Amino acid sequence: MGRRRLPSTINRAVNIYKLLLNLGEPTSTPELLKKAMDLMPDIDYSALYQGLRLLRNKGLVEQRPYGKTSYWKVLKVLDEKSLREILSR
Repeated sequence: MGRRRLPSTINRAVNIYKLLLNLGEPTSTPELLKKAMDLMPDIDYSALYQGLRLLRNKGLVEQRPYGKTSYWKVLKVLDEKSLREILSR
């Protein structure tokens, strides 16, 4: 049994998911960080990547490496309530 996720971690992952969903196309990690910083000024690379890994590990987004850069896209479209339920498990 793992540790419980903090509400701030879940909120960050939800915001990242919504951003990816709104972008609607595979987005590189550096570009995603730039756009995420507009919405969440306190986010940094490690926090972004932590949220992306959580979403990837839950099967909600896909990571595609291309050279030294990863591109991310949403695999499953969910409403916020369902998303939060999955992320808090």
